[in-house]
Amino acid sequence: MLQAHVYGDFNSSHGFLRARACWTIQRFAAAKFSNRDNLKTAFEGVRVLLLNDKELPVTIEASFALQSLLQKQPATKDLLAPHVGNVIQKLLVSIKETENEDLTYVMQELIEKYSEDIHTVAVPLVTELVKTFQAMLEELAEAEDEDNSSYKTMTAMGILNTIQNLLSAVSQNKKIMPKIENILADLISTVLKGGIVDYYEEIFQMIQILTALRVTSVMWNVLFQMYEAFKNDGHDYFPDMMGALHNYATVDSSKFLSNPQYIEIMYNISKTVLKKQESEDPQYNALKLVEVIIVNHRGKIDHMLHMFMSLALDKLAQSVQTQELRAMALLVVVAAIWYNPLLAMHLLDKYKLPNSSESVVEQFFNQLFSDAEVFIGIHDKKVAVLGLCELIMHPQPPNHSST
Repeated sequence: MLQAHVYGDFNSSHGFLRARACWTIQRFAAAKFSNRDNLKTAFEGVRVLLLNDKELPVTIEASFALQSLLQKQPATKDLLAPHVGNVIQKLLVSIKETENEDLTYVMQELIEKYSEDIHTVAVPLVTELVKTFQAMLEELAEAEDEDNSSYKTMTAMGILNTIQNLLSAVSQNKKIMPKIENILADLISTVLKGGIVDYYEEIFQMIQILTALRVTSVMWNVLFQMYEAFKNDGHDYFPDMMGALHNYATVDSSKFLSNPQYIEIMYNISKTVLKKQESEDPQYNALKLVEVIIVNHRGKIDHMLHMFMSLALDKLAQSVQTQELRAMALLVVVAAIWYNPLLAMHLLDKYKLPNSSESVVEQFFNQLFSDAEVFIGIHDKKVAVLGLCELIMHPQPPNHSST
């Protein structure tokens, strides 16, 4: 049927029929092609129209048809491989001209399927995607039509998601990543400094990818921008920031500790979340960040240990908590004991509970052993055991002997 009634319209002089032929291929993309040549004809017809047709509606329908074929006909992946660079460039032009959100999904599909072949076009592609995104921001700033603004915002998000997919595909390439990082630095700065919260989630995920393997001077500067965005209007986006903050605290330990401002940022963010966030999930993540910093920098942050411990102890002193949040607060203190048992026990003994004369040390260990079963994960159990072992191996002051 396709051969008799559809394929001929790929070459029709009427744009409507060419577009309709592509639309029909979408609908029959999952059909079983008994003759491989027929599948190849469908693919070639769609590809040629996508790349060469002068009518924008035709190229758009051809893009969607190509996506459907790639999803439902595995054989087309090899057929497209020699042309993927040109197809991506053409898609980028169509996205600029139409601001069609669905086209960004086609682009993401191509990047995912051809991640190994995308390296040669990665830098110019990111450059053009950033330009397109920046142009949309300018249009949004001037837009008066709310429906149109919403549509543009979704398309802009699609562009950011496409950049994320591209970053993931080339993240191991040490030659390409610094170039891409420099290109994206301006985009990240525009969103964070401008307080454009609609895109915070995508931007923080992008930063997480850029800091996963290495943290350059460019990205250390981004940490300050993240912190300013957090202070201004980003408290609710802390869970989205968590992955990037974890990278900053762990990927390059020596650099992280070389500037006191870095660890102070981590402390201030965690403190703010624990004090101002009512939801316990962000509080859990804040305590987790503290625990990660203590565990990963053993013997190097003595001056901050009492501040980190106080965050956990203050949370334990509150009455309304889930077991999971309480266990995370306990784990921070146990991690501090593993970090330096004598210093941690000294700090624990000095901590004063409001409206109570009872020993904090005794209360802490009673709570720890009471909640021992809540430590489910291997990491949590390991930290708890190592902390207690360190405590046993070091002599304690007389007033701690009974504990």
